[in-house]
Amino acid sequence: MKALIKSFTVFMLTALPLMGSAQSVNYAKSLIKEGKYLEAAKQLRPLADGGNAEAQYMAAKLFFEGKGVAKNVNQGIKYATLSANQGYEMGVCALYDYYSSANNNIKAFSVLKSYTDRFPDLKVAIFTGFRLFNCYLEGKGTTKNEELGWELFEKNNDYEWNMKNMAGFGERYWNYKAEQDGVSDMFDYADYLYCNYYKTKYYELEKFISEEKCKTKTDWAEEADNGHAWAKAKLAEIYLNENNPQRAYALAQLAMGQGSCLAKEIFERAEKSINRMIQSSSTNNNSSRAYSSGINSSAKTGFYKVNKYRTSATDVILTKIDVGKSYTTITLKYRNNTNGARRLTINPNTHVEYNGRTYRMTGNSVPPSGIMVNGNGSYEFTISFPQIPSNGSDGFNLIENGSWKFYNITY
Repeated sequence: MKALIKSFTVFMLTALPLMGSAQSVNYAKSLIKEGKYLEAAKQLRPLADGGNAEAQYMAAKLFFEGKGVAKNVNQGIKYATLSANQGYEMGVCALYDYYSSANNNIKAFSVLKSYTDRFPDLKVAIFTGFRLFNCYLEGKGTTKNEELGWELFEKNNDYEWNMKNMAGFGERYWNYKAEQDGVSDMFDYADYLYCNYYKTKYYELEKFISEEKCKTKTDWAEEADNGHAWAKAKLAEIYLNENNPQRAYALAQLAMGQGSCLAKEIFERAEKSINRMIQSSSTNNNSSRAYSSGINSSAKTGFYKVNKYRTSATDVILTKIDVGKSYTTITLKYRNNTNGARRLTINPNTHVEYNGRTYRMTGNSVPPSGIMVNGNGSYEFTISFPQIPSNGSDGFNLIENGSWKFYNITY
């Protein structure tokens, strides 16, 4: 009976009309997709016997799986070998997969190594390359060699796809790279790359973690809670982008304490944002208290009666003070009561006098070249200082050194 089936199979695979090679292969693919394996086999056999590498691979698969033909391992090996001998990637994979499924890992690796040496492009091809570096990483059929395995992984033509889709290889790869550079894991490795200006590799790792490991703010928060300084810095960046510089400032400060280079940049950005932002608060008789969150539970902001502290001819009004953990920001409004445009500039020697000490300005929101304010217009700006240790009721002086002064500021 088996002989009869075999004879019938050979007859059916040889007795068919020929089309163009590519056309027939594509037609066979469509038949296989529809589950019409016998019809596909009829199309493939003459093409395979005629030397078409793709048809040889497809015929091998049918014989290995017994679809449309009687299962015949020897015929499968024959056609897969013919395909592989032409350097056809999937033909090599068919041979490897057969021996691997038969638990003959040594033979599987030997076949794979032989063809990738014979056809060097196959070492970095998507499917043969993956099988090759996986053999070295797992010690499958050969001596385990992680260094060579990851080197082949990096060179693979579809490196990014492998990074994302191949059974956790991306995370394994980055942790391996971290270990090679003496870093504990890929989160710390990201900050290591950032600190050492390996920006191309840094952005590659940042993209991987953002797309595969930390897709949401909750994910970042979990990693931050796990103690990763870089994750804290990234979470701070998220808060900063959400217009919550106070929370960003606090997180970045914690991450800086753990030595994060990225945190230092986020901290500085958050501080500048705090210095420039106008915090909303309720007003009661032109004077009120509001509490800022995230930096210091006792941080206060204050609103002031119009002109209460103005002592110079220039029309500048103090509107708010924000006292944080390591800074003091003062918000003022310049009003141009003339008909023509006027340039507002801030003297770099602007300072605060408190309790016999001078606190120099560390920054302001007015460009160094100044800013033009139209006639009868106004412009609100901020000036920042290191934290002034006033308790809010003992008063301090703000001196612009040129245009205006405020004395005995309380809040």
